Formats: sequence, structure tokens, C-alpha cells
Amino acid sequence: MARIVRSCIQSLLKMVNSVIGMVGIAMIMYALWLLRVWQRQMYMFFVFLFIILEAGVAADVFLNREWEEDFPEDPSGSFTQFKDFIRSNFQFCKWIGLSIVFVQGLSFILAVILKTLGPQRYYDSDDDCDPGTDRVPLLRDVVHPPTYVVGDPVYGPRNDAWPIRVDEK
Repeated sequence: MARIVRSCIQSLLKMVNSVIGMVGIAMIMYALWLLRVWQRQMYMFFVFLFIILEAGVAADVFLNREWEEDFPEDPSGSFTQFKDFIRSNFQFCKWIGLSIVFVQGLSFILAVILKTLGPQRYYDSDDDCDPGTDRVPLLRDVVHPPTYVVGDPVYGPRNDAWPIRVDEK
């Protein structure tokens, strides 16, 4: 009798353990799904955060004269070689940095303009996933003619030709 009870309890514990494992897997899958949904809605926040971080680092480098002290000591000497290279080619590096900032600002302005002039006139979502449309024009809405006829029927280019022929006979 004791072996039967022990076997039933072991089977019950295995079943409870399996259910707990499946619930745990379901919770992990739900968490991954929530992360995917959150990432789709919050991607612009991360873009804004990275741009603000870049602006902060650039402001620290330009406004703080002792910005080298923010970095830890470099035992290999690579940082001093990098500083020497930048100092020897300062004009070239300055123009590269300014062109990068200019291209970033221009792409941001172009993105804002294209977003406001976009193909969806009454589109109030920032989701990039729209399964209904595969290809849409960039700046202009496409107006498709209706599939049904509204109004008077159209007879052709010369709808007055038949009454003239009947009157002539």
C-alpha cells in the first residue's frame, strides 16, 4: 500500500512540476512578446536618448578643457598616439567632425519633412509595420477609382449618335 501511495505522490509531483515548467516557459514567452511590443512603441525614445548622449559628450569635449581626465589611465600609450594624430591633423579632423554633425542634422530635418508630407494623410501611429500596404509612393497619396459606378451610366464617346440615326429613318 505504501508503494502505491508513494508512486501516486511521485506521479502527482512530476505532473505539478511539468505544469510549473510550462507556466514558466509561457511567462518567458509573454515577457519576450511584451519586450517586442514595448520596443516597437519606444524605438524613438532610444533614438532621442542616443542623440542627447552624443550631444552631451560633444559638449563636454568642447567646453571642458580637461576632458582627457574623464578617461582612465592608458598603460598602452594608444590614447597619447591618438591625441598626437588628432593634433597633427586638426584641420582635417575638424572638417570631418563638422560634416558628420551637418549630415546628422540634415537627415533629421529631412526625416521630419518626409514624416509630415508622408503618404498617409490621417495616419496617427508611428509604427513602421503596416501589413496592409506593400508599396506606397513617397510623397503623394494614390487615389484609386471606385470599383463601382456612381451616378448616370456612361454610354461611350458619342451617346447622341443613336437618336440621330433613328430620326433620319
